Amino acid sequence: TEDAEMKKITVYREAIAHIEHARRERNHYRDCIKISEQSYSKIDIKPRIRRIKANSRSLPMHYSWDFALQLHYPFEDQQVGPIYFKTPRRAQLFGVCCEGIPRQVNYLIDEADFFDKGSNTVISLLDHFFEHHGVGEKQVFLTADNSVAQNKNNALLHYLMYRTLVGLHSEISLSFMVVGHTKFAPDGYFGL
Repeated sequence: TEDAEMKKITVYREAIAHIEHARRERNHYRDCIKISEQSYSKIDIKPRIRRIKANSRSLPMHYSWDFALQLHYPFEDQQVGPIYFKTPRRAQLFGVCCEGIPRQVNYLIDEADFFDKGSNTVISLLDHFFEHHGVGEKQVFLTADNSVAQNKNNALLHYLMYRTLVGLHSEISLSFMVVGHTKFAPDGYFGL
């Protein structure tokens, strides 16, 4: 029927628009990485490995972060036989990737210290990363997946505004991966 045909055309157009949107976002993600790689290659090698004061270098850098699925690992080496593999310990894995270097810092959180994967956790881990592993960049490009609880919320936006207001960064740009197209650098490092 004509209605069914129009519905197919509409669905097809929406799918094409979604793919084009995902392609534009992926190209933006790749462009940010290229800019970071070029700017990082200009830094003297010696200062790269020590802790750098925030907002001290006129260069842009790109970071992305994500939680991996929970990890399970045997935790008691004295367990015997098949029980060894039946009672694994759980851990959360959070990674922040600096694509300009490229390097990823992973935070392994034991089940005894579990906390939710909400915005407070993400903010705390990002703050620790910037303080101890940042390269002193003034301009930051950030990319996260589309998780509302972790990344798309007022708390994270307020934290990023705070960083600019107190002078820890001059400019921060935050982007989100398109739903259904969220595989990016942290996932690759988790695989390694």
